[in-house]
Amino acid sequence: MTAVTSDATVQAGAEPERRGAVPLVVVGPRTRVGRSLLARHEGPVLAVSRHADDTAALAGADVLDVEDDDLGSRLADASAVDVAVCALGPVHPGVPDHDRDVAGLRRDLGLLRRVLGAADGRPVRILLVSSVVALAPTPDRRYYGGAKSLVEQLLLELVAAHPHARLDVLYPGRLLAAGEGTRPWHRLHARFDRVAAHVERALRSSQPLGRRRVVGLDARLWLLVRSLSLVVQAVRPGRVDPTPELVDPKVAP
Repeated sequence: MTAVTSDATVQAGAEPERRGAVPLVVVGPRTRVGRSLLARHEGPVLAVSRHADDTAALAGADVLDVEDDDLGSRLADASAVDVAVCALGPVHPGVPDHDRDVAGLRRDLGLLRRVLGAADGRPVRILLVSSVVALAPTPDRRYYGGAKSLVEQLLLELVAAHPHARLDVLYPGRLLAAGEGTRPWHRLHARFDRVAAHVERALRSSQPLGRRRVVGLDARLWLLVRSLSLVVQAVRPGRVDPTPELVDPKVAP
């Protein structure tokens, strides 16, 4: 497992008074990693709902509305708060929808700010499930990778203002469910339930510094190949041609 210490730090200070159980707030509970967390987590879980369809799909779970202004009472008895961010910004590469992505980002960041405020000095541990693409985006995934990096930076800035907050980040590659994938190379991919286990393990860690980890053998191999490709591009002479989406076909030679 590759581990890289991030720049997120927990500022020194007195340990807050301990209270009751630690709830897990899941942002993106309908993602497959989010569903795995809901199924496996043994403590109290608050599944964040963005709209009525989410609430209906999360029937049976303890649902937290994304616009909930009563977080103080919901978290009053907690000794600390854990947050698993399984979806923030674009979830899959594809055609960008800037307005939707920006609106969703602002909405979910607003919830996280309220969680930090409601924690009232108690420890808040945030785990972001990102993507290995964020570490070295390919030309066809610049928007997706850049959005993932932006989300991480915004969360780092958010926790930096709270002395007992911490951010950890996981960078998985392609994920498969148990039983999916029949080819030998599919064994290189991490499973959704394995990533969920990594989330829980990171949130339980007593490490004082936020950590960044690449998850899955395929993700580590992809990052190695991508890094070598960037080195080769850097040392070869010649120009860097613009990507097709940046060229107006009417004026392109």
